[in-house]
Amino acid sequence: DGKAVGQTPLRDLRLAAGPHRLEVEHAELRYRRSTRLVLKAGESLKRFEQVERALLNIDAEPWAEVTLDGAPLGQTPLAGVVTFAGRHTVNLAGPSSQKTVVIEALANKTVRVREKLP
Repeated sequence: DGKAVGQTPLRDLRLAAGPHRLEVEHAELRYRRSTRLVLKAGESLKRFEQVERALLNIDAEPWAEVTLDGAPLGQTPLAGVVTFAGRHTVNLAGPSSQKTVVIEALANKTVRVREKLP
């Protein structure tokens, strides 16, 4: 509901009956998920969310400024970029063109993105 309540695991968090928004965030992995919950009076809820890591190696020819899901990462080549497993949008902006690539990063794996920009 927009109020930070601590780090996981959270235990015995008391919420009033009604609608709530649960946000889980991991800054290092640039991970953020929001879920809407509706609790009934006296109801308890147990929720488990596993955030799995993935690595990215990104390069472009001749070179490019890189954004990952809209967040700037820097200039290629980039190695060992830590993110969360799942779908990501990589934007490569070179000296005369740009390219957007959608990738699927698998848990505990390294994804190599190598693109030639015209």
